[in-house]
Order: sequence, then C-alpha cells, then structure tokens
Amino acid sequence: MQKVIPTIIARDFTDFKKKIEILLEFTKFIQWDVMDGIFVPNKTFDDPKKIKNLRKDIFEVHLMVKNPSQNIEKWFKKPIKRIIFHLEAEQKPENLIKKIKQNKKEVGIALNPETPISKVEKYLSQINLCLLMAVNPGFGGQEFKKDTLLKIKNLRKIWPDGQIEIDGGINKKNAPLIIKAGADILAIGSAILKAKNPKKSFNYFLKLF
Repeated sequence: MQKVIPTIIARDFTDFKKKIEILLEFTKFIQWDVMDGIFVPNKTFDDPKKIKNLRKDIFEVHLMVKNPSQNIEKWFKKPIKRIIFHLEAEQKPENLIKKIKQNKKEVGIALNPETPISKVEKYLSQINLCLLMAVNPGFGGQEFKKDTLLKIKNLRKIWPDGQIEIDGGINKKNAPLIIKAGADILAIGSAILKAKNPKKSFNYFLKLF
C-alpha cells in the first residue's frame, strides 16, 4: 500500500483533470476528496462518469457527504479502489461496509477530530483502513490539530495490525511525529500540490517511512 497519498480538492472537472495530470507524473494512487456542501460547507467535483480514460484503480474516494449510502452505487466502478466514508455521516455503517465489500471495493471509515476512537472500535475488524482527520473536514490548508497524535497512539494500541491513515494539515515539520505515533499512511494535499516542485515534495514525505 502506498504510504503517501496526494489528495485532490477540485471545484470542477477542469480543475480535477489539471491536478490529476500533475500527480500522475509521480504517483500511482490519489485521494479524491468529495464534498456535498451539506456534511461540510464546501462542495466539490463528484462525477466519476467523466473519468473514462483511466483503466487502473488509482483512487481512494474520501466521501465527506451526508448519508453516503444513498448514492454509493456510482462509486462502484473503475478507477475507484477504495471508498472512505465518515462515521458521523452514516446511520447504519455496518450495512454500508457490507455493501462496499460486496462490490469488491476496499472500505475505510473516517473520523472527524472531535469523534473518539471508541465510536469506530466495533467496526475495525470489518474495514481495510481507518482515516483520522487532523483538521475539520471541508477545506485544504488548515493547521494540524496536535491532539491527533495521541489519537493515533490510542488507535494503534487497540488496532495493532490495522491501516491508519492521517489526513489534514500535514507538513515537513509534523510528518515525522505522525509516523512515530503509529500512522501507516499520510494523505497530503497542499504540501504537495502547492509546493514549488510537487514531485520533490512527494518524494520527501515518502522517504520518511
């Protein structure tokens, strides 16, 4: 599994395509951030039907949307490998987990900063990955919440072999601390795409593991 996953927040298909072209020069896997303007205040490009020329499964889709189960079917196609939904947004997580797995996609659960890991504990044996938000979801470029480090350590204690992904506010200063706390994967947006040399920045984070 790729240890550093660049993230994309795109306002429309043109913006999405532009960022994809940059990232695919140096990465094989990307996080596609999908926001509905309801669960989070921002709204982003969310139409997988327009992604026709990509044959390999190169995306994990991070659904920052209310009631993701109501429109989950559209994500059961290439080039989607993994679907991540927010525990806070879904009334029946176990049903959604089952449905995603039945459609041969990996499944992840994301937790907002204020959500304790005790809320996700009963689902850990059913999922491929747990994503901990280190910022409030909705916008890029926010400051990393330092108490996320303790949250990572506590999740690692109860889930020693699980895949833990951290998303939000990651930079060159805090990335080593996040990895030391027990994270397996860094989802990074601004620190890669807004860098003077995105490829160089990506490789820097990759070498930390």
